[in-house]
Amino acid sequence: MGATCKPAGRSALRPVTVPPYLGIVNTISQRLASGVYEAGDRLPSEAEFCEEFGVSRMTLRKALTILTDQGLISAKKGKGTFARPFDLGDSVFSLKQAVGRLFDGRVEVQLLSASTIGASRWIANKLDIDQGDKVVYIRQLVVHEDSPAIYHRDYVRYDPRRPLVELLLRSTSLYGLLQTSQGESLPHAQITLRACALGATAARILQRPSRAPALCIEHLFLDADHHPLAWGRFLLRSDMFALRTSLGPVQKDSIGDSTRLQTRTTRPLRCISEV
Repeated sequence: MGATCKPAGRSALRPVTVPPYLGIVNTISQRLASGVYEAGDRLPSEAEFCEEFGVSRMTLRKALTILTDQGLISAKKGKGTFARPFDLGDSVFSLKQAVGRLFDGRVEVQLLSASTIGASRWIANKLDIDQGDKVVYIRQLVVHEDSPAIYHRDYVRYDPRRPLVELLLRSTSLYGLLQTSQGESLPHAQITLRACALGATAARILQRPSRAPALCIEHLFLDADHHPLAWGRFLLRSDMFALRTSLGPVQKDSIGDSTRLQTRTTRPLRCISEV
């Protein structure tokens, strides 16, 4: 009688087991997405859910806590748990969304200029140094599919222990450019996102009309002791970038992909002038 052999180096596949509380989260999420529970509807009681899913109250409450944290349901003392309606105030955006499309095409980072200059009063205040202290001033342009897309200006505290050539090589990589001019992961950062109107210089570089709208990402990078290391701005062409997010539960189709309601920023709430 012949022996049954298994392919070398391969183990038998095991089914993936989903924890009961996650199974409850997924089920209720799908009911919310499909309209079984509509906004404002009162959900079944804890006792009814426990009986339906065959779990303890502790397991059920763990699932309900996750759904509450996701903003899908809310509990009202003495009244029960309800499906939450859409709330624009819950919108959350990621900067990766704004620049993610750069990685879908041909991208080039051009170094426009790099020099060591004396800090102006304004830059000295940003970097917490004395006016006139040395800073490294770098200007770069990100070109996407032969079109100028992002104009970046950066002021870095001068450090004689860090060669300028190393700083420039790191900063002209796309990965380094979208993180810091030093190409390192810094422990602290302050990011400000706002609308702006392009000044003459920035408009010329980005090949846009003067005063054209743009998305401004201002960054201040700090070390472990919260001392400023670099300050700068990314100016993104408004006709090439948009921020989108999803609100409410996600409806999954038959192959598991998600169909989301997209929102887009269309009107700037605050406008500044940028050169």
